[in-house]
Amino acid sequence: METLSRFLEEEDNSQISAAIACTDHIAQQTGCAVVLIHHTSKASAEGVERGELEMTQYHGRGGGALADSCRSVLGMQKASAQERRDLSGHTPDDSVIVVRHLKSSYGPMRPPAFFANRGGYLRLLSEKTAAEKQNDRMRAEIDAKNILLTRMNEIGYVKKRDLEVSAQFAKDIGLTRELLRVAIKECLDGGHVTSVSAKLNGKGQSINMLISKEGQAALDRDGYILDA
Repeated sequence: METLSRFLEEEDNSQISAAIACTDHIAQQTGCAVVLIHHTSKASAEGVERGELEMTQYHGRGGGALADSCRSVLGMQKASAQERRDLSGHTPDDSVIVVRHLKSSYGPMRPPAFFANRGGYLRLLSEKTAAEKQNDRMRAEIDAKNILLTRMNEIGYVKKRDLEVSAQFAKDIGLTRELLRVAIKECLDGGHVTSVSAKLNGKGQSINMLISKEGQAALDRDGYILDA
């Protein structure tokens, strides 16, 4: 039945229970499963999509009797960015959806199933292999290194404490803290940046800094670093 709200008042639990009793009768007489399609509330759907809420059997609009009375409940939503990264066989332009098993009265819960929606056709997706994940990781680390080098060349230096304590720098350049740490190590090992102790504006205590070649040239010329 698509959708259930065409046949009853979805806020009325008594009507919902009566409708489910009818579907039970149909199932018993025909030996077939009866599938009811229902929509989630707008607030619930938006909360789940933003990652603020976890989808449950009660995210459908209206009364909770529908989920309570059904023997199995499935939920469908867009896959998260992390789930997309872990899947193989889709393109950036594909819409990727996930079907989650939210309730099962008489059998084991099944794992989520992911599908790519391409031109109205659904294709089952599989999780990436260990080799694919490793390749993704290597590409991400190379990208992180290039992003860090570009930013370091623009600003010349970064206070080392800001890298170790504050997450703001990583956020500003669009990296996770983990990838930033990897990028820093790669850049230090490759000699693209160095760690130095230098004074700001030629006075005060020396501060530990991560400095690019451009910043090093200015330090060699002036003997100190200008704090912008």
